[in-house]
Amino acid sequence: MAFSLPARALSYALAIFLGSTLLFLLEPIAAKRLLPLLGGSAAVWTTCLVFFQTALLLGYYVAHLLATRMRPTTQVVQLVLAVAPTLRANVDRPIISVLWLLSSLIGLPFVTLSATSPLLQAWFARSSPGGRGDAYRLFAISNIGSIVALLGYPWLIEPRLTVRAQTILVISVLIMQAILTGVIGASVRNAREVGDATASGESAGVPAATRVLWVGLAACASLLLAATTTHISQNVVALPLIWIVPLVAYLLSFVVAFSARRWLPRWLVVGLAIVGLIGSAPLLYREVFNIPILPATAAFCIALFFLCLFLHSELYDRRPAPDHLVRGGGRRARRRAGRHRCPAGVAGQL
Repeated sequence: MAFSLPARALSYALAIFLGSTLLFLLEPIAAKRLLPLLGGSAAVWTTCLVFFQTALLLGYYVAHLLATRMRPTTQVVQLVLAVAPTLRANVDRPIISVLWLLSSLIGLPFVTLSATSPLLQAWFARSSPGGRGDAYRLFAISNIGSIVALLGYPWLIEPRLTVRAQTILVISVLIMQAILTGVIGASVRNAREVGDATASGESAGVPAATRVLWVGLAACASLLLAATTTHISQNVVALPLIWIVPLVAYLLSFVVAFSARRWLPRWLVVGLAIVGLIGSAPLLYREVFNIPILPATAAFCIALFFLCLFLHSELYDRRPAPDHLVRGGGRRARRRAGRHRCPAGVAGQL
């Protein structure tokens, strides 16, 4: 099975799943809070994308510092200290911009949760000789948690829970995830020194061309997500939380690429990418071809999935060794943040 994991990996999988679910619960909750203040225009959400990806980059950088500069026990303490202030987040303070509101509302918990998943994967990879494949399945599980949160919020959580109940839910999951992460950290406190682990990874070295390819593949997928989201919001349909649909397609491509890649022949992945590329061309002229809104939105998201599946499959085939796991994640986040600034700026000017 694609998600078969050894028993010792289940605690890691659960902690990563909870962290990713909570991380992507914060996104629609924060976006929902912006609606009565700033409206639901495409520029607002694209700016949110810039914030989320920049915060994700910062979280990955924090994970990199923790994993390479501190012992496991110290890493756990730092995470707990970072989580504690998030329980007092104040959502009533005045704002002067989207970025200021998001920073005030979810900045610290978002960065902290962003650091947790890659750090847990690094712990698992370094404490599991020969466990490289399992570490990357944990990455797929983190994206499943993200999808569950994105789909569950508009259809299950938001219609049924008050704002206070949503806050209690978020805090409860946050506490559970922090406790589980602490237990895992305690179990690896006797792991080898971080410096030794990173030294072996550094000695192997990564060719510059490979690093550039990692950056390029992740950047193209991120740019496709931002462009598709902006186009749907501006030219197809402007609905609250419509951005969830392309984001789910993007994350689903990660799940498939990092869990079922061995069962997907490369010719099929390439063929689907070609279909997505060619099939999306007429959609840019939806009014000319008189394509209804719902089929057009679905077709755009399917094309996005096919193209991102190709890019993420290529990224998986060239994935770094476990010693470079956190560093590779940081590059992915850095490219996402940089590429989302371009559509955000254009959308803002329009």
